[in-house]
Amino acid sequence: MGFEILIFGFKKMVEIIALIILIGSFAGMALIACRKIPVLVALPLRGNIIPRIFVSLKARIKNNETIRSFSAETILQRYLSKIMVFMLKIENKIGEWLMRSRQRNIEKKKKFPGDYWQKIMKKK
Repeated sequence: MGFEILIFGFKKMVEIIALIILIGSFAGMALIACRKIPVLVALPLRGNIIPRIFVSLKARIKNNETIRSFSAETILQRYLSKIMVFMLKIENKIGEWLMRSRQRNIEKKKKFPGDYWQKIMKKK
């Protein structure tokens, strides 16, 4: 009975500590918000800056000579050739695996000749 009261007291203490931390966190967030609201209100309204960033970035890309010299077709050819080399490497690796598998199969057949099972059946 005394042990259960001790456990109950410990649980209650943990809950109280968690509640104090929660209230302190909310108070801290409220304090930060109260301090920042006047600063945010004082900021000028300039509108959304993100579309202007994209427009300026697009203009820079259009005016850049090195970027304009690349064509989509050249980039496509480059990536397709890399994919082709990768596929050839995979095909070569699969061919090696097949060859090793066939060699292992031949070695197994050498260990057990074709009449192996017939000899075993005759012994019975």
